[in-house]
Amino acid sequence: MTPTQYFELCQRHSRLVKARKIVKHCKTNTVANIKQKILFKQETGFMPQDYIDRFDKED
Repeated sequence: MTPTQYFELCQRHSRLVKARKIVKHCKTNTVANIKQKILFKQETGFMPQDYIDRFDKED
């Protein structure tokens, strides 16, 4: 595994953890929760649930 691949793997894992946290704790649409969801979308290009659906390979 090259350093670049390792960095991408670590980055993907940290984003998955963050997406799971947002989905679990931000169920209501308050201003603070919407801000967290939008910040995540700006960082990754996906909404948190879409990111989990696409990149989470836990079966």
